[in-house]
Amino acid sequence: MLPRSPETGTSGTKRRAKCQFYLLTLENLLLLGQLNPLQL
Repeated sequence: MLPRSPETGTSGTKRRAKCQFYLLTLENLLLLGQLNPLQL
């Protein structure tokens, strides 16, 4: 198992995953808005 900084590593990866997820969702919404502006 990981002996050094297991909490900081997991929290960092989780935060990065959340940021990436939110960015992807925002990009998808923008793309959908550009492709289908009438649906918004």
